[in-house]
Amino acid sequence: MFIDPVSSFFYTFALAQMVFCAIALLARPSKSQLAWLYIALMLSSSFYLLGHITNSKDFYPLYLITFIAGNSLLGIFWLVSLCLFSDHIKVTAKHYLIASLPLLLPSLLRVWSLLQAPPVEVAEVVSKVVMVVELSLILHALTITLKYWRDDLIQQRRFLRASLICFVGIYLFLVIFLEQVLQIKGSWLTQIESGVLAGLSLFLNFFLLQLREMSLFPSNEPQHKKSHAKKHSPEVEPILAAMTERSLYQQEGLTITELAKMLNMYEYKLRNVINGELGYRNFNDFLNDYRIKEVTAKLQDPKCSSIAILNLALDSGFRSLSSFNKAFKDKHQVTPSEFRKRYVD
Repeated sequence: MFIDPVSSFFYTFALAQMVFCAIALLARPSKSQLAWLYIALMLSSSFYLLGHITNSKDFYPLYLITFIAGNSLLGIFWLVSLCLFSDHIKVTAKHYLIASLPLLLPSLLRVWSLLQAPPVEVAEVVSKVVMVVELSLILHALTITLKYWRDDLIQQRRFLRASLICFVGIYLFLVIFLEQVLQIKGSWLTQIESGVLAGLSLFLNFFLLQLREMSLFPSNEPQHKKSHAKKHSPEVEPILAAMTERSLYQQEGLTITELAKMLNMYEYKLRNVINGELGYRNFNDFLNDYRIKEVTAKLQDPKCSSIAILNLALDSGFRSLSSFNKAFKDKHQVTPSEFRKRYVD
């Protein structure tokens, strides 16, 4: 496939930015699941671009690598989007299986073609299924970003997370939609795509280097909560009262926008207080802290021994037992049932 000089330059620039980002993240001493997936995203994108810049079909090992990278790209991007909001969505083996479909289906078709030529109808169906899966993964990534991005209390990181998913998702959606659905071709389209990709990679690297301690990739170590006993600004007291006296955390699906309205406070001010003075990374952690305290007290109370753990979790504001179990174990390092046995058995 011929690539004009302008597109080749932009693709090469984007490739260099992605390789630099992968190397910078690999040099970090501590890497979370999100960091590893982001490294995989950068490397798969790099090999995908390498296939555009070079004629990889002339060298089969390189062609095989670019084939795997290109078909893995959408699945890895989707997993990254889920991990960015891991406080709402727990990434499991099921998600990895779904993410593998854009690679698995074309690979099975290619193996079939090596044994015998598959019917043309089968190849067309597989191609359409893969396209639908890819578009669905992108749209889902954009949906969860729009749903959860506001929960992050750090403005720069919140902006970067939303920008990362939205910009990359829209770019990939347009590429797939324009090229595969509408069948639009032309050097002008390639130049636009490569130019946007080069600008996007530069933008992301710039912000990743600027964030430093407010990194896109927070440490796995638990964040130290600032003591409530210290002297705080006047805005802290009504926030704490809303939690301890009015138990607003029990409201399922409570958002920071809704809480700001209840407290008659500017949303930006509420974010600054919860993060800057109370020391929470995101709004969900803030609410869960109070929810876990409530359930913990009830699990220690023999009078509540007959109440199902699921009911305790839902009454405190959790949406599901799975999210409660994860938050509880992160806090106490044991499951709720194991914790209860210590006090009521």
